[in-house]
Amino acid sequence: MKDTSAPKLSVVIPTRKGSRRLGDLLVSILRQQTPPPFEVLVVANSPKTAVERLMTGLDPRFRCFSAGQPGVNHARSLGLREAKGEIVLFLDEDCFLEEPFILRRHFDLHKRHPDAIGVGGRYALKRRSTTVEQAYHWIGDHWLSASKTDRERTMNLIGGNASFKADPLRASYRFNDSIAFDETEADLNMRLFLSGRELILSERLGVEHRLDMSAFSLLKKGFLQGRSLEKRERDGLVPPWRFQGARQTLEGNMAERGLAPGRAMKFFFNLYDLAFRAGRAHAKRSPDAPVTIPRIVLGLAREWVDRVRKLPRSPFFREMDHALRFSAARPHALAMNDGGRESHQRSSRAKSEFTPSPPGAPSAPRLLRE
Repeated sequence: MKDTSAPKLSVVIPTRKGSRRLGDLLVSILRQQTPPPFEVLVVANSPKTAVERLMTGLDPRFRCFSAGQPGVNHARSLGLREAKGEIVLFLDEDCFLEEPFILRRHFDLHKRHPDAIGVGGRYALKRRSTTVEQAYHWIGDHWLSASKTDRERTMNLIGGNASFKADPLRASYRFNDSIAFDETEADLNMRLFLSGRELILSERLGVEHRLDMSAFSLLKKGFLQGRSLEKRERDGLVPPWRFQGARQTLEGNMAERGLAPGRAMKFFFNLYDLAFRAGRAHAKRSPDAPVTIPRIVLGLAREWVDRVRKLPRSPFFREMDHALRFSAARPHALAMNDGGRESHQRSSRAKSEFTPSPPGAPSAPRLLRE
């Protein structure tokens, strides 16, 4: 039986085009058991015609809005303004509520933690996921684990699975609409944390994340997230020193769950790290420049060159350089194989071809790096 009373929980879902995944998420919301009175607000960044067509006949508690401009934070801000519930739950359109009590648990955790402004959970991998999708999932999961300050409290919540008390969020914080995509929630999380507001991370609020990611998407996300972190550091939105100590490694986080990354996943970890560092470097050089595909490619190339320059040479080529320097300094050593005239002639030719390097001259070129 549908509960038509005033909503206590508002579910806000930003969307771009109203994909099939959005339809699956809406159906999974309708299958939730014993939820509080709720409403669903789908906010489209594009014209909402396709989204309205998708929602036709689903449920009268579902409403659709158009943000009028791109950017997930614009959509979240509009949803927050229009929400009628005392708790606002933000979900991404590529999520799916596999567990039947997610809405109830979000609402109950806010009642259990009246001083906390935000409550959230983790993402769970979809059943069939590619290696690149698995790599990005574990990168995000590690970021969330590294953000915890004690057993329940955290500095960060995932933007696609987090709920907030509506009134204090509207009154004092809100989303930063200037951040369009990637790390959109990190700015809000850090402002909340630095102002002393509590954020709760619960292991009982996992939602399935139906990623659809290519290797280039991974590079783009790493670049944008690195750029976003550099900007937050510039604006002073970083945690205090006591929370910036050594953290558990990504592979250590996986090992705790009985997993070990293979070579392919390690490759994508390194690819993301390369893009992340390139994004930070781009923000330092051109903090206000728009991000375009050519800039991403150029940033990746610069970071790759810088990384290659720092790699040590292999022992084989270090030995070869040493042999070349030795031969240049002592060319007569090449003529010690036999005592005949031919050997002496070889030595004479060697003297003309190999001249000692003057002091301070550069060594032989580095032909190859590991």
